[in-house]
Amino acid sequence: MLGSQDKRADNNALPDGRARAEKAVPPGDMPSVKDMGVLGKDRMIVQHVLAKECEITHRRWRDQWITEKDPRISEAWFEQFQLRYTGEKPVEVGYLGADARIRKAVISNEKAIAIFEVKRTNYFPNRLISRLVRIHDEGLDEEGLYSHMHGFYARLKMAIPPYGIARSELATVRKDPGDFGSDARKRNPHFPDENLMLLWMSSDDCTRGLGVPKMLVGAVLGSGYAKGCEYAVVYTRMAGFSKDAGRLDVAPPNEVFDYFRKVKAEGWSDWSVRFHANAGARILFPLPFIARDSQSRDAGAFAVYDIKRLFEGGVLERPKIPMREIERD
Repeated sequence: MLGSQDKRADNNALPDGRARAEKAVPPGDMPSVKDMGVLGKDRMIVQHVLAKECEITHRRWRDQWITEKDPRISEAWFEQFQLRYTGEKPVEVGYLGADARIRKAVISNEKAIAIFEVKRTNYFPNRLISRLVRIHDEGLDEEGLYSHMHGFYARLKMAIPPYGIARSELATVRKDPGDFGSDARKRNPHFPDENLMLLWMSSDDCTRGLGVPKMLVGAVLGSGYAKGCEYAVVYTRMAGFSKDAGRLDVAPPNEVFDYFRKVKAEGWSDWSVRFHANAGARILFPLPFIARDSQSRDAGAFAVYDIKRLFEGGVLERPKIPMREIERD
């Protein structure tokens, strides 16, 4: 579940302080007042790199596979967006880690600064998502929203798709319903729309607090919007659940809903949920038993990005840095 090469600006255009940054205290030390000044200049260097010396690459590919239990070929289109440094010389910076100690990072064109992976899915049709968004905005609580989604799939003799299914497959039916000896499939007519499912993101710790996640969300959703996707959905983790409960076991539904309500009342206090709330998603309801994830006690939350509303309302914008298509299938 979710939970981030050609040219380089002249060095003289970079903020002062790079030489001092290279002499910062070794990683792991507690910073002094002087160190904090150096780290502040390093942060300006990272900001400059993100604004002037980066590009976003976009790669799209298709996976196909056959399982022993099901000989039908399953396939899914995946897309990966990478934020990459385009300079020729690596940039070494210091930054303050989550433990308040100094860490070192090297930004180079050999690895991505951040990665965001998504897929196209038809499991979440527009008529379902638009209704969930509407009744959420009308004030229906998380239990009512969950019941509505559960009922939608139940009427089609399906369950809410677990993360692994939604991530790896499309909703299909037999091409010939009467031919039980055939593995030929076609898209399920009850699922006509193709929207985005956000899978995972990672980013270098030295960019924390500099807007990299929102930048990539803007790139991802902007690309999907240009191709006709109205919504992006997320099965977000609830990574603070196990720590809050003091256990790693699978949580029963009542505990999942209780934790979700607690996180919601505290302004989305679970960081993995707050990431999407801050980026503009509606966090609708919890999902018990949705994925194997001990930190989240195998639970998650269902969130929706209303792409058109976010861009037209100015909540999101496409990144101003260049985007490049690579290895397009």
